[in-house]
Amino acid sequence: MTDDCNFYFDQVALDDHKTSLGPLGAVQSVRQASSSLRGGMTFRSFDVTFANGTRLRLTTYTTKAGKLEQFLIGPVG
Repeated sequence: MTDDCNFYFDQVALDDHKTSLGPLGAVQSVRQASSSLRGGMTFRSFDVTFANGTRLRLTTYTTKAGKLEQFLIGPVG
């Protein structure tokens, strides 16, 4: 992770993700939906399905050095 991404994922953010995503159960599948280049980074979009059947979209930006700059989870669509 980049310094910016590490700064964002402090204990408060980690606890929030745990509280909101934990009830969905274990991840059952992850499928890459798209990939493109933007601003010198690689954008990727993934469809994530959880044990309770919920599907969410995970989007990431990865630097040329292979570090995550952005990691967002939200609704599909």
